[in-house]
Amino acid sequence: MRTINNPNNKASTILAFCLIPITGFALDIYIPSLPDISAKLNASPAAIQFTIAIFLGAYGVGQLLIGGVVDSFGRYIPNLIGLAGFIIASLVIATSENLLLIYFMRAVQGVSSAAILVSKRAYFFDLFSGAKLKHYTSLFSVFWSAAPIIAPFIGGFLQTQFGWHANFYFLACLGGLFLLLEMILSGETIKTKTPFRIKIIGAAYKKNDSHQRFYGRPFNFRPFLWRINGV
Repeated sequence: MRTINNPNNKASTILAFCLIPITGFALDIYIPSLPDISAKLNASPAAIQFTIAIFLGAYGVGQLLIGGVVDSFGRYIPNLIGLAGFIIASLVIATSENLLLIYFMRAVQGVSSAAILVSKRAYFFDLFSGAKLKHYTSLFSVFWSAAPIIAPFIGGFLQTQFGWHANFYFLACLGGLFLLLEMILSGETIKTKTPFRIKIIGAAYKKNDSHQRFYGRPFNFRPFLWRINGV
């Protein structure tokens, strides 16, 4: 397995930044296709919109679980597995007319996206420190927020020209391209792996759960509900 210890490896750093918006693409690219999916699958709009909620739920839970995995097994392999899962889920959705199967594959997409994002965030903390790390972490939100702006335009074009399936074929191709580039340009960055022990990981989460500053203000669900249901 290739190991990356040099923070001046620009190709792998640029690739890491390019992978950050993949979650936004998976979430927003098919929004222009929601009415068409509803019509083609003979499902209610609410049933189709539920695919967004499933993705977000799996993505959130996945981040909690995968943090311990990448500390124990490294960043590189979980990222490759995440990309492979993302590709497979996208292809299955693109070729499926079964809503329950689409629900399940959206959950797989969410967990896979979490694996990709967590691995790539850890990449920067492994290789950089000080002012450079602060600069790069400040760019995370810039790259992440680009996807919700760009993805619906691409999705609208694909929907107009080819139909809703094209959105997920596009995601599969995007994931395939990144997987190939990862295998060529990237590698393992973790310096010291920690043993994978459920009790230790659970104790860490329990400590965070009891820490008031970990949560800050109570979460406001209204923006989430507005995005899913339009309320």
